[in-house]
Amino acid sequence: MKFVSTRAVDNVKYSFEQALLAGWAEDGGLLMPERIPKIKPETLDSWRQLSYPQLAAEILALFVDESELDHADLLAITTSNLFHPRNPRDAFAGSRRSVTLHSGGLARAHTRLLDA
Repeated sequence: MKFVSTRAVDNVKYSFEQALLAGWAEDGGLLMPERIPKIKPETLDSWRQLSYPQLAAEILALFVDESELDHADLLAITTSNLFHPRNPRDAFAGSRRSVTLHSGGLARAHTRLLDA
């Protein structure tokens, strides 16, 4: 999926990564998806059984091209950032990589290795 400016002055289309890192369109407009996906009732019903991180990954996948961020990585990001067990290290069980979002929310994504 591509993202476009709310001002639509220059008709530039941004990839998810470009939109995430830029934050604003070159013409000063907000970036929004070029289309809003329609979700079938059956899909909504199947989502009822998902955990919050799984649901977030499914929704985000509608807006992120698989070529930019595959579903497994998207699920890892949502799980590590939206799952808060008593011991935060439990969220990373079996994985040594996490993504930390900071500096204004989604302005920058940095990957860091966790100490075992």
